[in-house]
Amino acid sequence: MKRSLMPPRRQQMSRGKPPERRAPIGAGDPNAGRKGGKAKPSRPAGPSTAVVAAVRRRSGGLCEVGLECGGIAPAVERAHRMAKGSGGPGSKGRAASNSASNLLDACRRDHDRIDRAKVTDAYERGQKIRHGVARPYEIPVLHKKYGWVLLDDHGGWRAAPAAAITPGGPLPVVQISAEVYELNAPHELIRALHRYGHLNCGGWSYELGQLLNCACGATPFVVLLETECR
Repeated sequence: MKRSLMPPRRQQMSRGKPPERRAPIGAGDPNAGRKGGKAKPSRPAGPSTAVVAAVRRRSGGLCEVGLECGGIAPAVERAHRMAKGSGGPGSKGRAASNSASNLLDACRRDHDRIDRAKVTDAYERGQKIRHGVARPYEIPVLHKKYGWVLLDDHGGWRAAPAAAITPGGPLPVVQISAEVYELNAPHELIRALHRYGHLNCGGWSYELGQLLNCACGATPFVVLLETECR
């Protein structure tokens, strides 16, 4: 087959332009450049230095769970009773999750036990709390050193009433001020009943340290007088 020569090129071949990049790819973003990729959510912020110090004063630097170590192992981690992010959305939720009443100083073995190995048992001891209307400072916890106690958000604790301790797990304890009790001013209980879904049941009765009896027949929580925690 005869081949003819190609005519001379009259114009230099254009190599074209590369596609323009509309936004720079972030070096630290593992999803950058992926079609429809979304940035990974950031981890929730941890407790403040003041909260960590309050928990450490309460624990004395030793494990507060003590199921595996007997309470003699150094506390190297902080266990969340109510899971991170379960305290609710936004800054208020993060504050509840990282409050001193929601944290327990723990060794690694006990932290793993209540978070993964024996979670059901941990709920029965108040070392884990299910997400709901109760606040961490309202749920008694079985502390290795102090027994059944209510923790506060300043690193203090007080003995929990016996009526709140049941075989199925601790019941909430709502603390009211002495003024409310003496003047029979029900506003604190009204707020608590509203939270627990019993405000419109038709009335209630209670004795300090005992279960509140709602007109609907439920006993949603124990009522206790506020006192300064240790």
